[in-house]
Amino acid sequence: MEQMVPTGAQWGMPDSAAMGRDESGRQAARCAKALHSDPGDPAEEDPRSNRRVTTHCLDLEASADLDQPDAPEVGIWPQPLEVADFTRIAVTGGMDALIQCVDSLRSRGVTLEAIYLGVLGPSASRLGQLWEEDLCDFTEVTIGMGRLHQILRELGPQFRSEIECGKECVNLGRRALLMPTSSEQHTFGLQMVADFFARGGWDVWGADTPEAGDLMRLVREEWFDLVGLNVGCVRRLELLASDIRTIRATSLNPSVCVMVGGPAMVLHPELMEVLGADGMAVDGRQALREAERLVGRAGMGNEGNAA
Repeated sequence: MEQMVPTGAQWGMPDSAAMGRDESGRQAARCAKALHSDPGDPAEEDPRSNRRVTTHCLDLEASADLDQPDAPEVGIWPQPLEVADFTRIAVTGGMDALIQCVDSLRSRGVTLEAIYLGVLGPSASRLGQLWEEDLCDFTEVTIGMGRLHQILRELGPQFRSEIECGKECVNLGRRALLMPTSSEQHTFGLQMVADFFARGGWDVWGADTPEAGDLMRLVREEWFDLVGLNVGCVRRLELLASDIRTIRATSLNPSVCVMVGGPAMVLHPELMEVLGADGMAVDGRQALREAERLVGRAGMGNEGNAA
């Protein structure tokens, strides 16, 4: 069994099926109780974290102590209880209810960036955690993630249009290819990162295209300043290393920067250099900053070589 992934891991969800989990052996009754029981249900011990959690999978108290991304220096930040409600509605409610939640957050001054980092990312990771704890079944997690994807598609155009002052000039012409590691299927985190890059003035490719072969072809045929890869499962780290080697060997840009993210990298950040990456990030905001640092450093190095 792999370790649980912190809520801040927004590049993607844990891929439990790839970890050897067998859906056919799950207990439907337990899942139903987890989703619909009273928040007052008695607590049970979680042997992996050695702390007490309730059997209600979307219980507000259980969600309140989950790790959150760093809040912005100014502005209103979503509260853990709101994240818990949002996750519950994603599974048991409908799109209209989710949209109402977003509208309610916006009406009290919560920015789109805060919704991305403080609601959508944590909700996706919370669904992965519930799956890991056998508190939601495959269908419930699939429904919840599908609705989160739809909300992301609804918010994306407006979020991307909020180009930060000066970024469209600083990053003009910079191109990023965002792709999942081979055999990786979860792209929610990548799509969030893509929105941050586009908002920062980058030309972004590939985030919504899961076919690894097509993306590797793009590496060979198109010039990219940076390639970002997402890995959700620790067992795919070997594939990630192989993908990075292929990118280095075939990239049209011989000095391409490679950045990694995802739950597996959050668990093992010490492996970044061993895998062959130049940098890593845990969410879209950090990914944009790290990409700008890496590409800026690479540009200065190239200028030095030219001199």
